Amino acid sequence: MAEDPGPWGRAQAEARARAESQPQPAQAEPQGLPIGLFIWLGLLAAAGLGFFAMAYLMPNRLGSSGWGDALADFGMLALVSAGLVRLRGIDAGRVARNATIWVAIVGVLALGYAYRGELQDVGQRLQTEVFPDTAAAAAPRALVIMADADGQFAVNGVVNGHRVRFVVDTGSSDIVLSPQDAQAVGVDISSLNFHRMFATANGGGAGADYVAPTLEIGAIRLSNVHASINRAPMGESLLGMSFLRRMDSVEIKGDRMTLRWKG
Repeated sequence: MAEDPGPWGRAQAEARARAESQPQPAQAEPQGLPIGLFIWLGLLAAAGLGFFAMAYLMPNRLGSSGWGDALADFGMLALVSAGLVRLRGIDAGRVARNATIWVAIVGVLALGYAYRGELQDVGQRLQTEVFPDTAAAAAPRALVIMADADGQFAVNGVVNGHRVRFVVDTGSSDIVLSPQDAQAVGVDISSLNFHRMFATANGGGAGADYVAPTLEIGAIRLSNVHASINRAPMGESLLGMSFLRRMDSVEIKGDRMTLRWKG
């Protein structure tokens, strides 16, 4: 037998049923212009004033191509921020938080652009620390070689598809392959005629002529490279003056050597 809820229970159930049966009042749409329109127009105005201020304060920084890029960026900003036009209400806390985030992003990007040279140096330093003896690209036709713990400018190269560790030696007249490296790249040492005498920073040596089909140092690609193969064992192969003379410029500053070459 079901329990009788009593008069109070029946009254509450009837009131609940009447409330659920009544239609909910529709929320009134905000009237007037959306506030987002004014925010969007203000954002575009601020960006435009920024462009003109930059042109006034730094007239030599923007050329014809620079203005084209600036206008393209302005158009992209207008397109991306166009969604603000439909904004009618505003949450001050949320707007302040989002504005802070965007200011922080713009600030980081501005600092990165202002210190791009220093950041590039840090990137090159990290690359050489993680991958020692690796030439780091500094420009489309420039390589940076960092000195190792012994103060030598050592770099990994590729001869005939085989890896060879070179030390840049301005006291060597030639590119010199050690006997072990020559054998690694496929040279038959026993068939060579060691008739040449050449100079290195560690003294003279007897060597045999050799033409390497390919030599690669980072992005530098050379073909039919004249070199010498040393008869006596060596700690490492050498990149001498015959290689450095093929560069457009060689700059040594502190523990950094920069090689630049023409196409």
